[in-house]
Amino acid sequence: MAFTLLALMLSVLVSGLAPARHVVKLDVFQVLKAEQVATGATGGWQKKLLVVGQVPVSVALFSTANSSLPACAMHWQYGPAWTRRKNSS
Repeated sequence: MAFTLLALMLSVLVSGLAPARHVVKLDVFQVLKAEQVATGATGGWQKKLLVVGQVPVSVALFSTANSSLPACAMHWQYGPAWTRRKNSS
């Protein structure tokens, strides 16, 4: 359980801080202005579609990770299911 939580926190930090460090180095206004000129003011529907698609994928991944935590806790407490003895009553 501790390893799972440590891996979760590490992945959140790495995936959250890497883009943030990249953004800090950029002048966002200049990048947006250059992109607007290159694609046109009305372009960019593909980017909007990707952002809209990213939300359900993130929710699905988070839900999967969240639903596996009780199984990890049970495994941590009792061990693997195939090593447990059945009651002979």
